[in-house]
Amino acid sequence: MAGCIPSYRTKLKWEEDVTLGSGEVIRIARDIDCNREQSLGGEAAGARYWERAILRSVATPALFPEWDAPLYAICLDRDENGVWWLIAATDDVSFWNRNGEPPTSQWAFRVKGDRWNLAAVPSAYMGRRANLLVDYRPSDWDSTVAREAAERKASPDPRWVHVWKQTVLSEKPYVYRPSWPQPAQYRELKSFLE
Repeated sequence: MAGCIPSYRTKLKWEEDVTLGSGEVIRIARDIDCNREQSLGGEAAGARYWERAILRSVATPALFPEWDAPLYAICLDRDENGVWWLIAATDDVSFWNRNGEPPTSQWAFRVKGDRWNLAAVPSAYMGRRANLLVDYRPSDWDSTVAREAAERKASPDPRWVHVWKQTVLSEKPYVYRPSWPQPAQYRELKSFLE
């Protein structure tokens, strides 16, 4: 008998250092709220369904506006023109269907004015490894994540995070099946459209 069962809900808050492509290191604050499912057999890695993820600058004044979306953040950077970019993804194929079906299953957000807007993932980011923590575990507490963030980013545990969740993708992962032709729609991410 195979299947998935909701196994736990994770709510965490922590700060982490982020190394940008330029080598500059900035400090950010993050909050996540997600549910994780695991197989009935009890394997550790499973789908995470995001209720909310918040990412903000701790610098004063803030380096970029607060980002708040039901996705997990993978990569944060500032391009050569000083524009902030954030790449994020989901494990939920239904969410992907309801929010534009991006070709790589990841969404790019860029700062324009005082807000984040959806944009195509820049080719310069494809293939880059995550510079944000993506390795969350059932036993995590805020203090554990804060203490272990740098180590987990350097060598994520494959029991908790798949390799394709650690990289800005250039192609869609195998779990995302082509859907029937339909006009692009945006439900949960509609507020990010220009």
